[in-house]
Amino acid sequence: MNNEEKIYSLLEKLYLELQTTKTELKDEIRGVRTELKDEIQENRKSINKNTESIGKLEYKVDKVNDKLDNIEANNADRHLEISKEIEEMKDNFNNVEQITAKNWQDIARLKSIR
Repeated sequence: MNNEEKIYSLLEKLYLELQTTKTELKDEIRGVRTELKDEIQENRKSINKNTESIGKLEYKVDKVNDKLDNIEANNADRHLEISKEIEEMKDNFNNVEQITAKNWQDIARLKSIR
């Protein structure tokens, strides 16, 4: 076997080795792609579940905020009612004081007449 034949034989072996390596790499890349696709799908499912959970939580938070707003509105209304009642009681108390003062004057006048 001369040098050219040796070189040709080595090149042929190298070519076959490269083809085998190329095939192995393609298979490895396919496997990695499949794994990545599976992982991406799992992540998407997880994200969708989290998104649903967040949506449910947002809905519940909105409900709670609505209830708090109603409570605040009711408290504000009740506060106004109580304030009005207190004002009425003050007015009534002032009237009672005036009437009592008038009665004491009348009693004092009646006592002085006797």
